[in-house]
Amino acid sequence: MRHGPPTMPCIELLHNGRIAELVDYSEILGTMMFPSDSKKHRHLVLQLVEAIRKQPPHEKIAREKWDLQMARFSESGMSLSALDRLLYVSLPSQLTAESLAQEGLTNFGKGLIAGQILALLIRLADMVPALATLNKARHLAIAKLRRHVLAPNGEPKVDVALSLRSIEDAWAKFKPVCHLYAAFTVLRDDHARDSRSGELSRQTMRRLLAIAEWYRSRGQGHRSPGSSEPTLDDTKMWTVPASIDLKDVDVGFRPIWITRADLFELNNYKHD
Repeated sequence: MRHGPPTMPCIELLHNGRIAELVDYSEILGTMMFPSDSKKHRHLVLQLVEAIRKQPPHEKIAREKWDLQMARFSESGMSLSALDRLLYVSLPSQLTAESLAQEGLTNFGKGLIAGQILALLIRLADMVPALATLNKARHLAIAKLRRHVLAPNGEPKVDVALSLRSIEDAWAKFKPVCHLYAAFTVLRDDHARDSRSGELSRQTMRRLLAIAEWYRSRGQGHRSPGSSEPTLDDTKMWTVPASIDLKDVDVGFRPIWITRADLFELNNYKHD
């Protein structure tokens, strides 16, 4: 039997039809929160969709859009009652919505760290390639996080583990989706404004995916000085279906900020 080259895992986006407005945002979140656990990934998506079905948006424009989507739901080839039966049968009794959502939120925080590491690494590659190593990017991520989450007296403002081991673990676990988290950080404000109804507009979603693909490509093309291996393995990174054309999407954005103090700290970092 012949085997082709390894293929990248692909986010299961519907893209077309009214049901896509309901499902795709949940699918992206499920992929980001549980990139290596297909069972929890699928259950989270089902729970998110069920929650949106049970609690439609209250804002006038969002509600009008929701009502239009539901009225035209048959375009997807599935009735609303059939969707509700599918959700009811598929949701596992042993995984409560609360426990799975809490685990997902915890994972999201770790994923954001992985996204920041990638963003810092690519920014270093553009500014000072000699300093663009994964170890230095991780070190700088820890330094920046400590400045944000520690009070002046050294007490933590939030419950975030900032040891090197915890940062390395976050990178290892969420590296396959770190580009999605890097893109999310770029669009954080747009996301907050656009997702109040439990979904993203196609414009915001396509921009999120396009920026993520840009980061993925940069990470797969990057090699730390002295390393023969790319930073991101193209066979393990979650990617966008080929059917979704993102060529016309603007991926311009303000890059992550790196100060002179950051560069001074990296120049004195000797653990590569």
